Amino acid sequence: MRRAAFNTLELFLIGAIACGTLAVDSVAPTSGLNTQATQLSIRGSGFESSATVKLGETTLAIVSVANGEIRATVPAGLDAGLFDVTVNLASTKSARLTNAYRVVSSSLRIVAVDVGQGDATLVISPTGSVGVIDQGRPGSGAKIQAAMTRLGATTIDWILVTHYDSDHFAGALEIPLPTIAYDRGEPAQGTATYQNYKTTMGSRRRTVSPGDVFDLGGGTALTVVAVGGRLLDGGVVATSSTEENENSIGVVLSHGKFRMFQAGDLTGPTAQGETDVETALGLFVPDVDIYHVSHHGSTTSSSDTFIRKLKPEVALISAGLDNSYCHPAPSVLNRLSNEGVTVYATTAGIVTPDAGCAVTSFPAGSRVLNGDIDITTVTGDTYTVAGDPRNDDGAP
Repeated sequence: MRRAAFNTLELFLIGAIACGTLAVDSVAPTSGLNTQATQLSIRGSGFESSATVKLGETTLAIVSVANGEIRATVPAGLDAGLFDVTVNLASTKSARLTNAYRVVSSSLRIVAVDVGQGDATLVISPTGSVGVIDQGRPGSGAKIQAAMTRLGATTIDWILVTHYDSDHFAGALEIPLPTIAYDRGEPAQGTATYQNYKTTMGSRRRTVSPGDVFDLGGGTALTVVAVGGRLLDGGVVATSSTEENENSIGVVLSHGKFRMFQAGDLTGPTAQGETDVETALGLFVPDVDIYHVSHHGSTTSSSDTFIRKLKPEVALISAGLDNSYCHPAPSVLNRLSNEGVTVYATTAGIVTPDAGCAVTSFPAGSRVLNGDIDITTVTGDTYTVAGDPRNDDGAP
């Protein structure tokens, strides 16, 4: 005898089997450049033809829904970052895969982070490799992470500590642990901050040597040119093992024709009581576009000879507002101005004069950002500093 109807339990089971459990299991690929559209394959269960897909807050165009797979298009032009993928159904069901897809910028992005009287430079390569050259003084971690968030970065692949003065590396203990921590190895005299750094980084540490070249992806490279007085050409400047500044690591960040030089608190011939490393290093460091001014614009660095050797078009200065060191020094600003270098500064330096420091007077054409300084280049032929377009030959 044929049954004329289903009971309530049977109807429930049939409905559950028909609808299934909505789930997002995987996406492929897991990243794509923001200069081009990318087709995304989303695999899971419970998908229906009514499905909509969001990448973060962006609704994607659906190409097809079939056999446990949704194909959707990620449009060009999205901001870089790591995003969730969410599938929604008309029945109000929703499923999400967190941190599933990374939108990658095709450009090299650099941020001179405003950490006050200290140094921290965020570097994000075209393929999304995230690094930080120096990490600022205590309390700088939040500012570095704010810059990372603004650029869509959540993790750190590498850091480089130019030397062990606390205003250059104490912040390393306040940011996400990197995969690799590059430094010069053991100092002659280790401070409590250094011991904390050593313990925290542990096996992540790698000692660098002049000539090391690190491929950051997308045509971006970081070349070590000086470490503890040892130079790229094989020469050695006899530095004091107890003087951190003169033992600073110097690096050149390159992308195509674009180059930026940075060397912590490296000392020059104007440094009283400290060894001149700049003069020997300047003999073979290439022409650069940007000089991240050593020692916050102190008189101990940035000699006329060194600036002429670097031939920078732009100088970045990171110094604290009304700092007690009179940074940046008028003599350094004059040297940069005399060579036609445009200065960009994170703060106005000294604005309240006291017995030791006069009000900072920046050269004509300088820009004081009162915050982070952003640098971007796509091909290396042109670049922008704080939104100002510049050519590789220095012409604005």
